[in-house]
Amino acid sequence: MAVAILMPKLGLTMEVGIVVSWRKKEGETVEKDEAVLEVETDKIVTDVQSPQSGVLLKVFVPEGTEVKVQTVLAVVGAPGEDISAFMTASPADVPAAPLPQARESAPAPSGPEARIEGSRQRITPRARKLLADNGYSPADLEALGKTRITETDVQEFLAARAAGGQSGLVQRAPAVASDASGQVKPMGRIEKIVADRMTQSFRDIPQFSIRFVADMDNLLEGLPALRQSAGAPVTINDLVLRATAIALSRCPDVQYQFRPEGIFVPSAVNLGFAVAMGRDLVVPVIHNAGKKGLGEICREATDLAERAKTRRLAPEDLSGGTFTVSNLGMFGISSFVPIVNPGEGAILGVGAVHAEPRVHGDAVTAGQAIEMTLVCDHRSVNGATAAEFCRTLKQVLELPQGETW
Repeated sequence: MAVAILMPKLGLTMEVGIVVSWRKKEGETVEKDEAVLEVETDKIVTDVQSPQSGVLLKVFVPEGTEVKVQTVLAVVGAPGEDISAFMTASPADVPAAPLPQARESAPAPSGPEARIEGSRQRITPRARKLLADNGYSPADLEALGKTRITETDVQEFLAARAAGGQSGLVQRAPAVASDASGQVKPMGRIEKIVADRMTQSFRDIPQFSIRFVADMDNLLEGLPALRQSAGAPVTINDLVLRATAIALSRCPDVQYQFRPEGIFVPSAVNLGFAVAMGRDLVVPVIHNAGKKGLGEICREATDLAERAKTRRLAPEDLSGGTFTVSNLGMFGISSFVPIVNPGEGAILGVGAVHAEPRVHGDAVTAGQAIEMTLVCDHRSVNGATAAEFCRTLKQVLELPQGETW
């Protein structure tokens, strides 16, 4: 029986994906779980496998096209099998086997596409909204000659308008006009998601913060030996991640997460850490970090960060986080107050290691210290729990090298 390959939903926030490239051509034989195409989501580029063995009978979506999740991308079946039902049926009627990457059970509804009045074009809900927000209507894009207008089309149109180009389209004054000092730049998908989630966090989560300073003299003195024993080029960030994992294992209550039905208690320490990709931001996750040593954390963090910057993370690399570390120390920032990642109970903001005076009787010497700020969701984490975690993390960082690491 022929089955469809669908655009998978690879996360709670994913609504659309882009077909980057087809690994197989129509008429070619494919094996079950063989990579058939590559798709790009708002955070990663990943392979989509065939749900069964057979022949790639039909490819519906060309490379470079953005479509909604659960859109039929292609059909796999027996040679010569009738696929006429796939040509006329709606996505809800199309038989499809579950894809390995599609870990969410159902897509979030995003509304049906609408036909542009007086035209054969159709436009996605996100594209229509983006046009309206900038003072345009779908009729302004008729000159594109496309049968389907996506959010990407609208973004390109707006960018051309902002740059003074016409792109062969109807000219109309945008609702948000640029001033003499700059211009409006359309946001990318990741920027929009981060903006929405941070707005949600600041609006809906009652947050409190605790600031503390830890001496780093012992740890930095022992860093060469730690690197040798770990067999890895351990950095300050790796030390912070390892110390945080230890502290979370000893104080798991700081990972408690608020849910409408109650308090969710994670069963493991899945440590996320923020990685910047230009203006974009992702949080890959080191799973079971509480059971991993310094060398393993160092190597895994390095690998995740490198793959994040090239958009090669797998869906599981971004899921299941129970606590996040955001480190701006490499930029020379002494301290900052981060915002809790929605769905988690706390986040740790890490500043740069800096010189700090030490008073010993009448003598003053210079020492090395690091400042951190823990921000918690007060619905699931109370002040005493947060303070105990901070005290434990400080103790772990200040222990003589070798006692814990």
